[in-house]
Amino acid sequence: MDSLIDYTVQVSGDYALQIRDVRYKSGNNFFYRIRIGELPYLDTIFPLGGKRDTESTVSVTGRNLGSIKSIQMSISPDAPLGNQELRVVNANGTSTNPHVFVAGNLKETLEKEPNNAADQANSIEIPAVINGRINPQKDIDCFSLQVSPMTRLIFEVNAQRLGSQLDAFLSLFDSKGEQLTVNDDVIGAEARIDFSFPQKGKYVISIRDLNNQGGTNFPYRLSIAPLRPDFGLTVIPENPRVTRGGTTNLTVSINRIDEFREAISLYFSGFPQDFDVSPVLISPDQTQTQVTITAPKSADLGLIKTMAWGRGSIHHNLVERNSTPIYMTVIDHPKYTLEATDLSIHVVQGKSVELHVLAIREEKFNKLINLSVVGLPANMSASNTSIPKGENHAVITLAAANFGQGRIGLDLVTRLPSAGTHQIVVNGTALVNQPYPNEAQFLVNNETHAQSAIAIPLIIAEAPFVLNVAPVKQSFLFPKSTNTNNPVEINAEIIIDVVRQGGFTDKIDLFP
Repeated sequence: MDSLIDYTVQVSGDYALQIRDVRYKSGNNFFYRIRIGELPYLDTIFPLGGKRDTESTVSVTGRNLGSIKSIQMSISPDAPLGNQELRVVNANGTSTNPHVFVAGNLKETLEKEPNNAADQANSIEIPAVINGRINPQKDIDCFSLQVSPMTRLIFEVNAQRLGSQLDAFLSLFDSKGEQLTVNDDVIGAEARIDFSFPQKGKYVISIRDLNNQGGTNFPYRLSIAPLRPDFGLTVIPENPRVTRGGTTNLTVSINRIDEFREAISLYFSGFPQDFDVSPVLISPDQTQTQVTITAPKSADLGLIKTMAWGRGSIHHNLVERNSTPIYMTVIDHPKYTLEATDLSIHVVQGKSVELHVLAIREEKFNKLINLSVVGLPANMSASNTSIPKGENHAVITLAAANFGQGRIGLDLVTRLPSAGTHQIVVNGTALVNQPYPNEAQFLVNNETHAQSAIAIPLIIAEAPFVLNVAPVKQSFLFPKSTNTNNPVEINAEIIIDVVRQGGFTDKIDLFP
């Protein structure tokens, strides 16, 4: 979290500002940027979002905003759904810090006071998003809704994720005032209720702060709607770098909303035609994948604005969702590039497999290259491997199993990665001496240069069976033998648990 100091100077004079890492760490990557001055700062906005293709008046509070109390928002019909950045520009033309503002596609309504009790509840037509504020302390907002029988509704608060101080507490009541369910937090400090109504009638949902706090900085968005399967995309990093002729990797996370369980095809817009983007089909059970971008050796230096797009099926209709813009910088030729010489990797659960890596070095570059693998599923690991100084090849061992203790700590449990296809990427880092731009006489020692190999599919096949053994360790105390011709014997029991998979029913031979 970034630091902020708001200080009113009382006496003219010289002042000193100190900045350090909170743990006193340092390094080439510990860079920072400080803004100092009579800068505008945005603390709170209300409402925290609006419906696409609508106009919205947003009240703003903060520091050094001058006479600005509100701004007029025009949300375009094709604005990306989800979190956007809102900034305010003061009379001097200086922009504030960003504040999250949500663009939605449901009907939006504002709470109306008084609504502190069930008999004062605001009537709501569902589906809808309610924009409200818990103000003052001990405030309670109540909303009533008519529900048909066998209806399943999701009540979800979005507050702290949008910069609010509200720690929301939701309560659901029937028409007789009987409490049906409550929730404090499901997503961080955000409350969420998933409820199936057995019969039609009038119901009341109330929201308050868990600790009965409140104020202008306690706004919220409460969405009330049936399950609406959907998905969103997030790409990290947002500002990647790629070298001419080199490859970089991006991590794409999929936010599967309201039980969306469909495959997603992924592509990128904005790249020149001679850029190579690894193909990706995200399976229904995956929430993250790896993508690699390879730039041609003749790529123009500078900035490229691109965006990730996902195509999926919702209720048998093809839909597309996009990420926020990504700004990729193309820089000069790398000191080395990497290639995975295997076009794909196949492994059975519980087994290991080798992945071969080749480094193509620039002349005179012979430094050690450390390797890592990203995109591996849970319960799968890669060996610590590097390409030694002056060499060009390395072999990484991928193990498709993880062994850990069971519940009582004495048995060894085999944990296997899920069968399926995953995109994996080999990343390399090397320390090099790099001249400052236009000042070749100066060197930056040990600057890290990163490269990636093009993503390849890792295909994990299901094992026919898995063995678990208990206990893992046994100790035996043998009495002293008095007869060498008749040694002492002790019986011990080892329990072997067999988990059969994929309909496997054949005989299993066991041996030490």
